[in-house]
Amino acid sequence: MDKDAYNGALKQAMPRRIREAKTVTAATVPKYPEQTQREYKRVSNEYMKLVQETFKEYAPRIKAAIRNEQESSKRNDSLFDLQRAIADTFQEMRERLQERIDAFDLLAHLRKVGENGKRLSTKQWKRLVKRTLGVDLLDDYYSGAFFSTELEQWVNDGVSLIKTIPQDSLDAMERIVMDGFTDGKSLTDIQRDIQAQYGIDKRHAAFIARDQTAKLNAAITERQQKDAGVRRYKWSTSGDERVRSDHKKLDGREFSYDDPPVVDSRTGRRCNPGQDYNCRCVAIPVFDIEELNLPLGRGDES
Repeated sequence: MDKDAYNGALKQAMPRRIREAKTVTAATVPKYPEQTQREYKRVSNEYMKLVQETFKEYAPRIKAAIRNEQESSKRNDSLFDLQRAIADTFQEMRERLQERIDAFDLLAHLRKVGENGKRLSTKQWKRLVKRTLGVDLLDDYYSGAFFSTELEQWVNDGVSLIKTIPQDSLDAMERIVMDGFTDGKSLTDIQRDIQAQYGIDKRHAAFIARDQTAKLNAAITERQQKDAGVRRYKWSTSGDERVRSDHKKLDGREFSYDDPPVVDSRTGRRCNPGQDYNCRCVAIPVFDIEELNLPLGRGDES
């Protein structure tokens, strides 16, 4: 079927009030992918738990070394012995942690999260098109390699951002132990500082999970909409107290994908919905009826 015939079939499949309109804004607001975010956070929590498990395994040796130094405080070489014992223990911990990291296979976990995110986004997009334009989309159009570039880039970015956090966290813990003892802190205080550091690193990983979820959703959404001939959208925030003031000003306004709005008045940074850090905003597609390029389902083509 040539392009003109296909466009004719597409219009014919729509209700008259839709095909006679110039533009139509989506009848529903795309939902932010909370389920994908939960899956990503679960992965990041499991990944960070590798640090906790490793430290717990070797903690008795560190405690024993510190207690031994305290009991041998009159020996001139006791501090040196302690530093060497701690350094050797942490080196073993790094090697053990790396074994756990390799077995975890972060790349495979993120690919699974990405595939699930793609599946949920595609399902939502098909419902949105049906409710707005009254047509069904081809079932398998978005399967296969359709989103391969976006997904592979997203997975690689995620691995790059998260992969070093466990080892960096372990390095920070070693400094806490060394500095804590030098500063005369008790073992209880050192343990408390280590737990605090682990909490910081875990929250950092969770932040990346939230941010990367939004970026995946933004990439898939833009790819879907542009492929369908959509060039403009209405900005929609999540509508809660966490929305940034600059993003709140954009809510309900119409923009072009090729000319994104300023999302940070201080820096002049421009982004489409979901591309800014930790942005949960979404793009409501504005369909230009004359520019539509939707993959019609078999039933709508006849």
